[in-house]
Amino acid sequence: MVVMKLDLAFGKTGIAVDLPDGFRYRVLEARSARPLPDWRSSLESALDRPIGSPPLAELARGKRTVAISICDITRPAPNRLVVPPCCAGWRTLASCGRTSQF
Repeated sequence: MVVMKLDLAFGKTGIAVDLPDGFRYRVLEARSARPLPDWRSSLESALDRPIGSPPLAELARGKRTVAISICDITRPAPNRLVVPPCCAGWRTLASCGRTSQF
């Protein structure tokens, strides 16, 4: 028996899923946020001084390998805007002795 039918934003057209009974479900929706006045500076600041984590260079120090994950086309992320400032992080890793391999 299906308790809930849910339409998810997935791909270009979405996907409908049937949730089985026997579980308690709660639908969570994203809240909107005001745009940052200077998103580029905010992003660079977050990369240089992350909240709750050491900076990238400190995390990489003494390590032999690193991995950097970037959202692919299935995620609605502004990669054209975000990836270039992240490349500065790659340069930071290079200064710690890491090399890029793709």
